[in-house]
Amino acid sequence: MAELVQSRSLSRLKNYLAGKKLKHVAVMGDPVVFMDTTAGEFLRTMEGRTVLDAKSLGKYFWYATPSLLFC
Repeated sequence: MAELVQSRSLSRLKNYLAGKKLKHVAVMGDPVVFMDTTAGEFLRTMEGRTVLDAKSLGKYFWYATPSLLFC
């Protein structure tokens, strides 16, 4: 069962991001996070995308964009 803080965080993510376009994306290069790509490629892919929904499974959050799903 999800912790109360995680449920609230997900609710806020949905309220704030769902249906909005990502104009400015900031990323930090981390070889563990970006194993198969680079931070720059991720940034270029995400800028201009619209967030459809925010979801969670346990302690992990992710959001869906048209034709892409990122964790």
